[in-house]
Amino acid sequence: MSVMPVDAQEKSRIPLSDHVVGTLFLIAATSNVIAGRSTVFVLPALTLLALAMAYIERVSWRTFLEPAPASRPVAVFLGFAVLSAAWSVDMAATAAATLSILFILFQWHIIDRWISEQPARRLHHVAFWLVIAFAIGLIFLLLEVFSKQYVRAALMETFSLFRPSSPARYYSIDQAGNVSIASFELNRSIAALNMILWPAILCALSSWTGRKFTLIAIALIAGTALATIGSDHETSKLALIVSGLCFLIAFYWRRTAYVGLAACWVALGIGALPGAYFAHDVLALHQAPWLQSSAQHRITIWDETADEALQDPIIGHGARAAYIMRQQDPKRPDGVRLERSEDSVAIHAHNVYLQNWYEFGAVGVLLFIVAGLMVLNAIRTIPIATQPYALATFASFAVHIASSYELWQSWFASLFALTMIYLWWGIRAFEAAGETQRRLA
Repeated sequence: MSVMPVDAQEKSRIPLSDHVVGTLFLIAATSNVIAGRSTVFVLPALTLLALAMAYIERVSWRTFLEPAPASRPVAVFLGFAVLSAAWSVDMAATAAATLSILFILFQWHIIDRWISEQPARRLHHVAFWLVIAFAIGLIFLLLEVFSKQYVRAALMETFSLFRPSSPARYYSIDQAGNVSIASFELNRSIAALNMILWPAILCALSSWTGRKFTLIAIALIAGTALATIGSDHETSKLALIVSGLCFLIAFYWRRTAYVGLAACWVALGIGALPGAYFAHDVLALHQAPWLQSSAQHRITIWDETADEALQDPIIGHGARAAYIMRQQDPKRPDGVRLERSEDSVAIHAHNVYLQNWYEFGAVGVLLFIVAGLMVLNAIRTIPIATQPYALATFASFAVHIASSYELWQSWFASLFALTMIYLWWGIRAFEAAGETQRRLA
């Protein structure tokens, strides 16, 4: 389904304020795809933009007082995470980590409420530029994936400013001065690309119609698939497949998609603990020759984390306890942390569902499951035509946290917040386009 966004007269009267907002969102989304860690800077920048525009345009501050219904259970889960500082190995470190993520939720809330008040003209204008931003980032990633990061290497060879602080791990320099960057350095960008894919297509739905929209959507999906397949990020490859299947199911059988996603969410939340033992002790996947060495190692980490989780299965060890303990491990004289011993837990589980068992026990797992189910229920309230895109985004999120980074990494949490912002913008732009079409009919 497609709708005409706005009439030609409205398109021709775009004020300076809309150009400013559109430009900042263009820079924001492009940065997120090109440099995954940029999310920690982009989210505060968009928060300040929302507050500034709200002040200039005299948006009632009461707008920001009412939270979105689905955000309340998420806030409760994060509140429990903050409370876990009371029984964590380091109260101050746990409180700092969890409060920073709670602040990310607060920033998302401000932008979310601001978007709800935006006029149709601005919604359409920014939605258009979000699609362009995603396309720019996609083209850059395709170039980097298949040229072995030629652009980044050239920048590092020319400007020392672009060289990371840990050269031994991420890149090397030969005797001729040529820079070689590890392929996994693109993983964060590939994850961001897949997370933002469906919101970008939804934004395109509000800007183009018919065959033109179909071709744009196919190009974005095909380009994302090509970049993802060419990368080393196996989690994103799985997320792309699962989210694509979810979209197709939701497009034709929406109720089936809801039931399937809800069932998978509950199963992943509850079954992470026994699943870790099953993968290691029964299937012996840590020895499977067809798995990447990193994936085999991950199976071992899951098994060890499950053992640690059973030591306190009710309320867990506290948020980011494993990371804090690993930071306290002995270091070499040059400051490099020693290799993890067999009797110590990994820095994080590479699986948020299992990490919840370790950090928060059954109580936290239940809160996390409820939060996810409430988000799924909230998707039912948006326009029917936009629901497959939202469900596909949720599916991508569910897969990425199953075998990837940890929730307490600020860039990762900020990526989820920004994904929801871009998705909400697409939903609002679609709604506004429909209203405009009805007005012109």
